[in-house]
Amino acid sequence: MTEIQEFRRPHPFTRCVSDWWEDGELVQKYVRWRPGAWGTEIIPPDDARAFAHAMGECVFTVQGEYKPGRYPTRVFFTQQFVDPDGKPLKASGLKIKTKSAFKRQVDGLPFAFELDPFADPIET
Repeated sequence: MTEIQEFRRPHPFTRCVSDWWEDGELVQKYVRWRPGAWGTEIIPPDDARAFAHAMGECVFTVQGEYKPGRYPTRVFFTQQFVDPDGKPLKASGLKIKTKSAFKRQVDGLPFAFELDPFADPIET
């Protein structure tokens, strides 16, 4: 078993807005951060582009590495997002990946996106 290690990488966040209505009047407007990029802009002929409002981070905490017989080494870890304001979101449960798949996940995002801090927030 290995010691507990922590890896951090930048992660895009999207600003989401929810309204609370009572008797036909707007009482409260909630703004929150959601991990990930939002929507896409279609670029003809067959491409698209994703956008994010700001950058937060993703924290991977390795709980242990195990080598099951002749199979590839497995990494047991948890994943937690920290929003652009520095507030941590709830951590995931224990996840398992092969060591090479874990390294790919920690090294970079699986999708391309552009930052657009002035775009309209997503209505939820």
